[in-house]
Amino acid sequence: EGAKTYYWYAIEGFAGILDGQDHVLSGLYAKCDYIETGVDANNKAIGDRNSYYFSPGTGFLTVNTDASVIRNFNIINSYYLANYDGTGGVIAIGGGTVENVYTDIELDAVTVKKINDINSSFLRNGGIYGTINAGQTGTIINCWSDANIIASNAYIGGIIGDTNGYAVTIQHALFSGNIYYAGVTYAHAGGLVGKASAENSSPG
Repeated sequence: EGAKTYYWYAIEGFAGILDGQDHVLSGLYAKCDYIETGVDANNKAIGDRNSYYFSPGTGFLTVNTDASVIRNFNIINSYYLANYDGTGGVIAIGGGTVENVYTDIELDAVTVKKINDINSSFLRNGGIYGTINAGQTGTIINCWSDANIIASNAYIGGIIGDTNGYAVTIQHALFSGNIYYAGVTYAHAGGLVGKASAENSSPG
């Protein structure tokens, strides 16, 4: 038998300071998945196609708070399978600060699973951040991504896929990877930001 594959599921709800002290993470196989909950919010029974909980997004972290600070580490030689909503090299969906982080990953938003009739046909993908969570803000400082991102029907950014209409600050960021389209019928793409809008932002 071949070696067993171990998956990385994004850490949810982080609210502190994570200082990697210049360490390197290598060989992650990151994805999100679903868990049978027994019943869902509508009391659907197990076996019903709606009785699933989706882990929110593919990344190192997800649904972290505005207070979180993620800094000083690298993620290299890693594969991210985007099969539900936001996918980011560091943060899938969330807020907070990412500083002094480098990513060299393969982000695959084409080879997706169809679960519960949600086929993830429209995804938000970025080399550092997938998307800002509703009501949150993000800051990206001194970050570099060398990601290869392949996507279809998506917001694709070398640094962040979608600001989701909320405030994002980017200072000293570099994208030196590649963005590939596969069967795109609708997409927003950019070297730094895939889609930027301010409809949910308030003046400071």
